[in-house]
Amino acid sequence: MMTEAVTVTLSPEIVRMLDVFRQEEDSGYEEVISRVLGYLTDADNYVTDEEVQEILAAIAEGKEKGSFSSQEIRAMIENNLA
Repeated sequence: MMTEAVTVTLSPEIVRMLDVFRQEEDSGYEEVISRVLGYLTDADNYVTDEEVQEILAAIAEGKEKGSFSSQEIRAMIENNLA
């Protein structure tokens, strides 16, 4: 596999976030970035516009009701992502 050197300028906040992932996984920047890009390009990780609208409607319902329990929130998320 041929590699190419690329220089990028990142904010200190982004570098801190990358460092956290590096330490948790004991890996380098390239591996962390590769995993993130893999996650972002996996179609199963996308939320559709319809799902966003359902989530927003559930939030509005929660505001009207007063609140949701953590179990209700988990069920809503699981039902919308299933």
